Amino acid sequence: MDLAAYGQQDVPFEYLVEVLNPARSMAHHPLFQVALAVHNTPGGEFVLPGLQVTGAKVGTGTSRFDLSFHFAEHHAPDGTQLGVGGFVEFNTDLFDRESVDILVQRLRRVLSVVVADPAVRVATIDVLDVPERLSLLERSRGPERLGAPATLPELFEAQVRRSPDVVALVADDSQLTYQELNSRANRLAWWLIERGTRPEDVVALALPRSVDLVVAILGVTKAGAAFLPVDPDYPAERIAFMLADSRPRVVLTAGGFVPAAAADVVSLDAAAIVEQIGNARVDDPLPQDRLSALTPSSPAYVIYTSGSTGMPKGVMVPHTGIGTLAAVMGERFGIGAGSRVLQLASPSFDAAIMELLMAYGSGATLVVAPPVRLAGDELASFVNASDVTHALIFPTVLSSMDPAEVAGPATLVVGGEACSSDVVTHWSQGRRMFNAYGPTEITIAASISEELVGPGTPPIGRPVDGARAYVLDAGLQPVPVGVAGDGRWMVRGRMCWMRVCSRFRWVWRVSCMWPVLGWRGVI
Repeated sequence: MDLAAYGQQDVPFEYLVEVLNPARSMAHHPLFQVALAVHNTPGGEFVLPGLQVTGAKVGTGTSRFDLSFHFAEHHAPDGTQLGVGGFVEFNTDLFDRESVDILVQRLRRVLSVVVADPAVRVATIDVLDVPERLSLLERSRGPERLGAPATLPELFEAQVRRSPDVVALVADDSQLTYQELNSRANRLAWWLIERGTRPEDVVALALPRSVDLVVAILGVTKAGAAFLPVDPDYPAERIAFMLADSRPRVVLTAGGFVPAAAADVVSLDAAAIVEQIGNARVDDPLPQDRLSALTPSSPAYVIYTSGSTGMPKGVMVPHTGIGTLAAVMGERFGIGAGSRVLQLASPSFDAAIMELLMAYGSGATLVVAPPVRLAGDELASFVNASDVTHALIFPTVLSSMDPAEVAGPATLVVGGEACSSDVVTHWSQGRRMFNAYGPTEITIAASISEELVGPGTPPIGRPVDGARAYVLDAGLQPVPVGVAGDGRWMVRGRMCWMRVCSRFRWVWRVSCMWPVLGWRGVI
């Protein structure tokens, strides 16, 4: 409550209601939904001549508020204080007896602490008992996974050894096997290494969805550098900012697109460049071939998000977690030999990297959609014609299609935005459907749900292997099941430039922005 409102008490309440005309609902009280009342006034004695009168509570069968807590002081006949007792009235459409009992237990715990230490800050009181806290911490951790490839090149090269002749990429009316794709990526990697590209460098890829983009992603990481995907359809001002802010060693492009950049801009389809890359070595670069060490902590890619202010913010993501996420998705989504994974996301979204990992972590084929915006009937036709078995599609794009007109995919993953109950109801019939959730900063997906079925808001699931997901309050303490987290508390790694002794280096800052979340009874 803001006590400054009393300074405007001369304004009639009825006038405010008339002017503001707020939306009205008969489902709840218009001002508040939770009430607490302390009854500390002695009740009057009702006396009738010749009769003994005893009070009796009469249930009305209705609850005026969602929750009402009533407390009263108890006294002995001689006036000795016996403490405070009370009862809770609740709306049975919103709460059941078990959940209210848990609320009462937590309230008793809070009151006990306050009685023992009246000076304690309420925000510091732990409402969880030890078993609850241990249970929450346990469910906040994904299982540990050992033996996953340490870097993206290791992951892809392992698949090349396992299935060299399997089709790895279908795009632009052409296809490449794993061996052919690896050879093209190796040539680009050696060309970059010979130009001085090394781990910790950034190479911008101003390329649309295409064979060239996939080859470039693999080639840049094989050289040890981090790739910065730049969607050519982005506004020129945003592209210019991303390239100026990230300071790439080189910008790779094709198709006549030449972005404004201080770095060298190289067109991969220029005749001289095609010849140079075509004459480069075809074997896998080894650790000793790179100009410095490529480690799991080396940056793999840079993604620019919108940021809290609307200004793009660069996030540098290391190789750590890439192999684990690829293995988890392969197992959870049932991806393997014969699977065909759709690549639909904009190159500048990390969803595009997730699609690549879904395919190349499990020896599947990556089916690249044309470099135009696809939705509705056009997307449905492409999915049907391409025999797509697995796809990651934003819910709003799904809503543009009729599920009855789409034969595939057999496994559908939604992410990138909130998914409605209606989308799940319509699209989960006859296929496996999952909800993936996570920020760019922790390698795309922090959690994956179980299979989604029928109506109801889809959960985001449990943490993936090697990840931890905590729902905290404003004081960074775990909140109970069913309670929403609060505050700006998520750690976010951001990329910015800082001049130190005439050199540039990466610095990380902590900012905190995240949607409010909460544990559900079933996730």
